[in-house]
Amino acid sequence: GQDRWKRAVILDKLQFDVYFYDLANPSGVPVTSKMLRKFFYIDLGAGAPETVKLTTLTDEIERRGYHRIPVLDGKRHPVYMIHSSMIEKFLLKRLLSKSGGKAPDELTLADLLDDPVMKRVFETTFAVVGERATLAAAKEAMSKIEDCRDVFVTPGGGRDEPVLGLLTNVDMTGDS
Repeated sequence: GQDRWKRAVILDKLQFDVYFYDLANPSGVPVTSKMLRKFFYIDLGAGAPETVKLTTLTDEIERRGYHRIPVLDGKRHPVYMIHSSMIEKFLLKRLLSKSGGKAPDELTLADLLDDPVMKRVFETTFAVVGERATLAAAKEAMSKIEDCRDVFVTPGGGRDEPVLGLLTNVDMTGDS
């Protein structure tokens, strides 16, 4: 990447490039200015999906006032974006099912991910952009994915890179 400063060795001074952004225009605002650098997420490297009870997860999401929870692997790569409404839909479906099986308070993240429709939704409803992207580029990436409301920011914009930050549709527009 291009450094934004350089040393003038002869004069023993630093020279900086200064950038001005029109904050009312998302085409020039960098994603790093709006992204959440610290956020609550499930770390699959810290425990298997079988250890995360859905009732505990929904309680945690509600306690924090969230509507979604990112799931990252042990290397902080983006894996899933799970929306609370989908967990509730899954729990209701299982509760109304006459097939027996586990009680709702025994269901885990692994059970949720065993549902192929749910898993596909969680894997495909987020975008990924690089740290040098603008809000306009993030919005464009979201617009190409059906039901996308979230953008992970990684160094180069790949899913195989560690997450540096998170943007939600609310962070980018101010509305929900």
